[in-house]
Amino acid sequence: MKLIEEVSQRLSTVLEIDESLSQVVELIREAFNYYHVSVSLVDRAAGEVVVRAGTGNAGKAITQEQRRLKIGSEGIIGWVAGAGKPLLVSDVSRESRFLPHPMLPETKAELAVPLQVGQKIIGVLDVQSDRLEALKAADVPIFQALAGQIAVAVENARLFQEWQDHVSELTALNRVAQVTGSTMRLEGLLEALYEAIEDLVGATTFFVALYDKDTQVISFPFYMDDGVRYRAREPIPLGRGLASVVIASKKPLLVRDFEKEKERFPEKRPLIGSDKPARSWLGVPFILHDEAIGLMAVQDREAEAFDEKHVQLLRSIASHVMVAIEKARLFDRTVETVRELRAAHDGQQRLLATVRELSTPIIPVLDHVLVMPLVGAIDTARSQQIIETLLSAITTHDAEVVIIDITGVSTMDTSVANHLLEATRAASLLGAQCVLAGITPEVAQTVVHLGVDLSSLVTMNDLRSGVQFALTKLNRRIVEE
Repeated sequence: MKLIEEVSQRLSTVLEIDESLSQVVELIREAFNYYHVSVSLVDRAAGEVVVRAGTGNAGKAITQEQRRLKIGSEGIIGWVAGAGKPLLVSDVSRESRFLPHPMLPETKAELAVPLQVGQKIIGVLDVQSDRLEALKAADVPIFQALAGQIAVAVENARLFQEWQDHVSELTALNRVAQVTGSTMRLEGLLEALYEAIEDLVGATTFFVALYDKDTQVISFPFYMDDGVRYRAREPIPLGRGLASVVIASKKPLLVRDFEKEKERFPEKRPLIGSDKPARSWLGVPFILHDEAIGLMAVQDREAEAFDEKHVQLLRSIASHVMVAIEKARLFDRTVETVRELRAAHDGQQRLLATVRELSTPIIPVLDHVLVMPLVGAIDTARSQQIIETLLSAITTHDAEVVIIDITGVSTMDTSVANHLLEATRAASLLGAQCVLAGITPEVAQTVVHLGVDLSSLVTMNDLRSGVQFALTKLNRRIVEE
C-alpha cells in the first residue's frame, strides 16, 4: 500500500507523462528488486503498443528505439494490450507468446497488466524477473492497483496535453487569422503560416507548394529548413514527387518512416534543404471549390515525427488559410498587372487586349476599387447586363470607386451615352463613385455634338489616370519595392 501511495504521489505532481513514467518504473523496480519494469502505451492509429519508459540502461535504449509490438499478436505485452487482461508467465521458456529482447537476455518470468480507463485499454505495465517462479498469482492484484494509478495519470496527462494542444492550435489559428485579415500579400501570409506551424509541429522542414491547373505545374514559393529560408525550388510538372500525390488525390499524405515504407515509395526520398534525406513526411492539400490549389508539407530527419494528430491539426489550419492564400495569389497577380500598366504603355495594351475578350468583366485591382472594361457595341440588353454585373460587384467587393473604361466601345452615340449614365446613377445609389475612362478627343467631340451632359461624371482620358484618381480618392499610393 505504501508503494501505491508513493506512486500516486509521484504521478499526481507531474503532468509531463514521459518524465512521470520514468520515475514510476524505477520506483517499482527498486521496491521489488525486479530485473526490468516498463510501461508501454497504445498507438491506436498504428495498431501497436509502444514502449514509453523502461528501467536501467536497457530500458532507456528500448525506449529510445521506440519498440513497437502489434496489438493482440506480438509478444506478451502485445497480447495483453489486445486481450485487456493480465498475463502471468512463471517460466517464459514455456510460453509461446514470449518475445525476447536482446538487451534483456536474463528474463525468466514476466507479468503484464493492462492500463485501463473505463472500457478502454491505453497501455501495459510489464515487469520481468531474472528468477524462475519469482512472480506469483498474489502479485497480480498489486500490479493491477499500480496499473490503475498509472492509467489515471496517463489519461490526465493526455487530457492536459490535449488542452494545451487545443490552446496552441487556437493561438496559431488566431495568429494566422490576424495576418490573413491584415495582409493581401502572399509572402507575408506564408511567413505567418510557417511561424504557426513551427510552434505547433516543430518539424525540420516546412514548405508550401501552389498548383497551376492551366499549366499543370507545381511551384514552391516558400521553403524553410532548420530556420533557414531557401530559394524557391524549380517548378515541377504534376506527376512528380509526393506533392503531386497530394494534389492529385486531394487528400493528406502521411509517411511515418520512409525506411519502413520503401515498397510504397520506391522513389528517391525527398531531400531537406541541406540535402539530407527525410525520414518522415506529411503533406496536406489546400482545397478550394473541390479543387486542389496547392499544399503545405512538413518533413523531418527523424522517423515517426508525425501522426494523425498532426494530420488533423494541419487540415484545420489549411481550411482557415486556403481562401486567403488564393486571394493573396490573385492579389499578387493583380498588383503585378497594375505595375506593368503603370510602368509601360505596352503593359497597358496587353491588359486591354486581355479584358477586351470579355463582355462585362469586373476586375478588383485594389481594395474597394473595381475596373469594368467595356468592348464592342452597347445596346439596351447589354446595358441591363452591365448594370446588373456592376451592382453585384459593388456589393460583393464593397467598392468605393468603379472605373468604367470605354476605350474599346466601338460607337459612341446618344443611346450609348444614356446607357452609361444609367449605370453610373445605379452605382451611386450604392455609394460608389464612377469614373469614366477612355475619353478620347473624338469621343469628347461626339458627346458635345450630341448634347449629352456628362458633367455629373468624373472623366479621364485613359485607364492609368482613372487608377490614379482612385488612389488619390482613397488616400493611397503605389510604392515601388
